Amino acid sequence: MEFGIRVEALERRVLVIGIDRAVSDPIIFQILDEVRGDEALSDFAEENRNAGRRCFIVARSSDSRGSGRAVEARSKDSSKTVPITPPSHLPQPKRLFVPDTFTTPAHVHFALKVTFAAMFCYILYRAVDWPGIQTSFITCVFISLESTGATMRKAILRIIGCLIGGSLALFSIVFLIPHMETIASLSVLVACVAAIAGWVATGTERIAYAGLQIAFAFFISVFQGYAPDTDLDNIRNRVVGILLGIIVTGLIFHYVWPERAFDRLQAILQQTLRNLARLLVIPSPQTAVESAKPEAEALINELSKGFDQARQQAELANFELDESPARDQISTRDIETILALAEDIFVPASSLASDGEWNEWLDLPSEAQLAESQLRNAAAKRIKRAATIAASKDRGDDFAIALDRWNQAVAHLPASEKNRRTALLSQIAAEVEQVG
Repeated sequence: MEFGIRVEALERRVLVIGIDRAVSDPIIFQILDEVRGDEALSDFAEENRNAGRRCFIVARSSDSRGSGRAVEARSKDSSKTVPITPPSHLPQPKRLFVPDTFTTPAHVHFALKVTFAAMFCYILYRAVDWPGIQTSFITCVFISLESTGATMRKAILRIIGCLIGGSLALFSIVFLIPHMETIASLSVLVACVAAIAGWVATGTERIAYAGLQIAFAFFISVFQGYAPDTDLDNIRNRVVGILLGIIVTGLIFHYVWPERAFDRLQAILQQTLRNLARLLVIPSPQTAVESAKPEAEALINELSKGFDQARQQAELANFELDESPARDQISTRDIETILALAEDIFVPASSLASDGEWNEWLDLPSEAQLAESQLRNAAAKRIKRAATIAASKDRGDDFAIALDRWNQAVAHLPASEKNRRTALLSQIAAEVEQVG
């Protein structure tokens, strides 16, 4: 009994000391300063340093189970309790699901498609009593991505890697392993294949997944037990299972709630062209340079990201069948052509936003500024028209008139004022003429 009382006293003392140190820690005051402001910080410091710190009293119930509970004793005048949250600059805790997991239909559709494809393969190889092709179930889960194009690209990499790894394993089992007598020769063989697979896996994302499949297919086919084996069933079963999983997943992702990379490419391209048009109209004679610079820098950053995303989606769209309704109006090749022209326009347009070109703009006469602004506005209108797929072809009258006026204004400029900015405008005008 006396020993139990001493243990209780020791626990109570350790708890009070721990809370005392936590309250005295400067990080507490930093968090309060960011969450509640200076007023809360001064109140907290005054309360805990002068009026005494809060403490916790551990009360043990006297029943037979000996369960304990912590009772927090607060001062009577502290009627308001403000929750303390971590500052915004601290890393946020990781979540298992994205915030809109159960509210966005695309996430639910994706989960149902993957589940249906995997369960179909599972029921099929169980029904035909062929457990060796269980890689079909794994394939459905591993190759499923956000769009049909991304899924088919990963599926192609998986089957190519499996065929290469299986071929290397078949060659090794038939011609090399029967002549091996020590572990050293097997180690050399494994090292050579692993080096090839590792070299492919460290490449770009276009081929990296194939390197992993080369290694998996070779290792699973060669290492079938603790002794050399000439059974080729694993190679056959793995290839058949992967082909089955690819066929089932491809059909489901193509016909059931399709999410095509072509549609994403079209949306990204339209937004990118609109941002490019907004960049071209900066600056204007009515806008101050100081206010136009931040907007131009923000647009340049957005355009850089937009072009990267568009290029990625264009690659994925090439793996899809041409059955999207939007492809009746424009093809992937046409979009890639427009994208290339937009990138050619973006390079000189972003150069116009540099400090040197801003100074050259300010040095231009008012007539030349007005002519240049009209030319850039006409170019922006033509680019906006290109962003609308169903729009009719631009006759180019407005742009041709604006270009003629600008050429006349530049011709009247002294030779000393014909600077790099005029050369960039000439390059932009030549590229925009091809967009119409």
